[in-house]
Amino acid sequence: MTDFKDRLYKELQTVEEFRFKFSMAKIAFVTTLLGIGSVKLAGNSPDASRVLYLAPLVAVLFDILGMGATVAIYRIDAFLRVKGDTEEQWQTFLKENRNDFSMYAAIGFTILTFLASFAGILISFVPDDRPDRLTLGIWFSCIAVLWIFFRAWEAQIKHSLRSIKSLEEKRHYSFLWCGRR
Repeated sequence: MTDFKDRLYKELQTVEEFRFKFSMAKIAFVTTLLGIGSVKLAGNSPDASRVLYLAPLVAVLFDILGMGATVAIYRIDAFLRVKGDTEEQWQTFLKENRNDFSMYAAIGFTILTFLASFAGILISFVPDDRPDRLTLGIWFSCIAVLWIFFRAWEAQIKHSLRSIKSLEEKRHYSFLWCGRR
């Protein structure tokens, strides 16, 4: 095996380890938010139940960013599967099999953050300190739709990368297109 392939396998292992640690961090953050939101403190302490609204947001944000690592793993795997040997072939493979997933995942992260802030502001104006059902419905619907969109896109990319049979095949994974150019 060449030195380059050894480095590529090491990079693959590093990305897989990162994805695992990222999943563990997601569990820790979401569990903490659920715990904090579920605790009812005595006395005149502030109500922490609104922290529960952040739990699905944080879970989805971790998922979206973790999907970027998954796509990176599939790209490395696709290159190794078609017997690429040199760093030049790898660079050409990356150029010809573009992946904008991480960029759009970061944009999705920002959109969800804005939605979270907006929903938080709307909820804070509801009288009697109770969020209305419409606001909550919009909040959770936006989170679910964005999560489904990125999961479907990730699945499409993985399917497309699995189907690459040679180094000559060119793919581009842009926002709304995933497949041959």
